[in-house]
Amino acid sequence: MESISFNSRLVIVDDFGFDARASSVLTDVDFLTLLPAYSLSELTSALRISQDLVGNGCKEFCCVGPYADKLHEEIDFMLEDQDRLDVVTTSFESEKEACEYFIFGADAGEANVLLGLVTEHSVLEKELRKAVLLSTLSVPNQS
Repeated sequence: MESISFNSRLVIVDDFGFDARASSVLTDVDFLTLLPAYSLSELTSALRISQDLVGNGCKEFCCVGPYADKLHEEIDFMLEDQDRLDVVTTSFESEKEACEYFIFGADAGEANVLLGLVTEHSVLEKELRKAVLLSTLSVPNQS
């Protein structure tokens, strides 16, 4: 797990081995999650971890990859079953669009903690890091 601090925000970069229940970083905080879906098996893993993430305060899922729409749909079904209609889901096939939305648009760019489960996809991780860098360049110094 790697943590990147920027503009009073924190991005946690990890993979599906991330244990939301054991992470002190996510204690008593609402957060957003970037979830890849590049295969059916990864979609299944993402759906499984999303259940724990909702229970720990995830308020938006940004799904990305060729199976992003299907993952988005399955997470929506899970949220409906749990009567958690307050949790937002989005989907993107493009890594660049997903990462830019995740950093700038998700939760209106206000969330302080963002969880990117991206380290198993080098292009996706690179795009996330580029979006974080772009964010640091586009916000005037607040000091």
